Amino acid sequence: MQGLTSGGYTVSSFFNAVHLVVAKALPSNRSLAEYIAIVILLGKLIARLFEHMSTPSTADSLNSHKFPVPLISTSISILACLLCTPDWTLSPLSRATVGFSLTGEKKRKAKLMKERRLNLPSLGLIEAREGINWDVGNCAEPEVFAHMGSMYQNLGNDAQTAHADGAWKRLSVCLTLNLKEGKDEHTMPMKGKPLCKYCRELVENVSKDMCCQTLDMAFLDEESP
Repeated sequence: MQGLTSGGYTVSSFFNAVHLVVAKALPSNRSLAEYIAIVILLGKLIARLFEHMSTPSTADSLNSHKFPVPLISTSISILACLLCTPDWTLSPLSRATVGFSLTGEKKRKAKLMKERRLNLPSLGLIEAREGINWDVGNCAEPEVFAHMGSMYQNLGNDAQTAHADGAWKRLSVCLTLNLKEGKDEHTMPMKGKPLCKYCRELVENVSKDMCCQTLDMAFLDEESP
C-alpha cells in the first residue's frame, strides 16, 4: 500500500477494505470540519450496518444468526495532517486518513499487529502494561499514524508546487469514535474515545519524530481498546 513504510497491507476483513478505499478516496486540502463530518457519517453508516447484522431475526431462518461480534471493529479513527504558519494560522493544505481497531481472533490479530509494527516502527518501542486488557497496536490509531510520514511528505510537495515559501509548522488532529451503537443511539452524536495509554505514548513518539504537534479531539474521559 502506497505511503506505508513496508508497502504491505493485508486486506482480510471488511474494515481493512474500507481503510484501503477511504485512504485513497479522501479528498486533499479540505477543512478539518469537513474531514470530521466525513468520519462521523462513515462511522454512523458502519455502526448502523453492523447493529442490524448483529440482531437475530426470527422471521427468516436464514437470517436468524447474529453476525460474529469479534469480526466487528469497536472504533474508527481519523488523522488529519495540516500545515500552519509560524503564528499557527491554518493553511489550505491538508491530508487525512481513516483507520479501525483490529478485529478477529487472537492469532489473526497477532499477524496484523506484526504488520502494523512494520508500517509503524514506533509501535515496537511500546511495552505492555499491567491492567490493560488489550495489546499494543490493537487500537484504531496505529493504522492512521502509519500514514503520517507520507501525508506530511505530500503536503511539503504541495507547498513547493504552490510556491508557498515559509517556515511551516505541522499540526495533526486525531479523533477516535466508538462504533458500538444501539438502536436508540443512531440519531445521537457519536461518542469520542480518548487515546489510551499505549496510544498516548505512540503519539508522543511519532509527533517527536515528525516534529509536529498532535491534538486528541475525543471528548470522553474513559479508556477502551
